[in-house]
Amino acid sequence: MGHLKRLAAPPHLKIHVKEKVFTVCPRPGPHPKFECIPLLLIVRDYLGYAERAE
Repeated sequence: MGHLKRLAAPPHLKIHVKEKVFTVCPRPGPHPKFECIPLLLIVRDYLGYAERAE
């Protein structure tokens, strides 16, 4: 799992920039990087089911 600074994250992820320093780096596979959303962001940040990625 890679990490990426929130300030450098793609704008389509719609994450809070000043909340933490790092976020998950998208690993798109065969799809364009600007069209993918990491599953960890959905579970942790959007839905609020987890507090950390372990």
